[in-house]
Amino acid sequence: MKCEYGCGNEALYQMTSGKWCCSSFYTMCPRNRKKNSDKNKGKIKTIEHKEKLSKARIGKTYEELMGLEKSIEQKELKREQGKLKIGSNNGMFGKKHTKESIEVVRLKNSGKNNYGWKGGMGTYLHQKAYELFGENKCERCNISSEEYSKNHKIKFDMHCTSYPKNYKIMEKSNWKCLCRACHKKEEDEQDSNS
Repeated sequence: MKCEYGCGNEALYQMTSGKWCCSSFYTMCPRNRKKNSDKNKGKIKTIEHKEKLSKARIGKTYEELMGLEKSIEQKELKREQGKLKIGSNNGMFGKKHTKESIEVVRLKNSGKNNYGWKGGMGTYLHQKAYELFGENKCERCNISSEEYSKNHKIKFDMHCTSYPKNYKIMEKSNWKCLCRACHKKEEDEQDSNS
């Protein structure tokens, strides 16, 4: 059976409309892709239009955006695409980022550009805790701050011990000065105990 959207390829999927298509989404049919591309060529989306599109999708799941059946297909498609990028098919296979490229990415994702940015309050409170309770050695593994900063080019982390986290309690009993590895271990232990 041929694709009913006009591309002439073999039809593999039946759409909800009952028509048969060569792709799992009718918009992915080569003929529809070409038709939509030609229709939208030269059209410039305004910033306001892009923002409206973005806001309309925020917080919505695939199920809410495209329905249950198509969302399952979309997730499966993404899973399959992910498998194509494993091992030697991955563009970074056998390559390493340079120190310069790592620094560029780090700077791009720091501060307000970071996905976890919450207005800087947490950072400020951690800095304040470091000023008040920062130690010269990790409270867990006892590595000195001098040796650690020489090897890792960063200072110790401040770990909030209260659960649930309350960063505003500025008391020594609420904070531990830890190296990054020990901080991760401490967080994992705190999560598993809760």
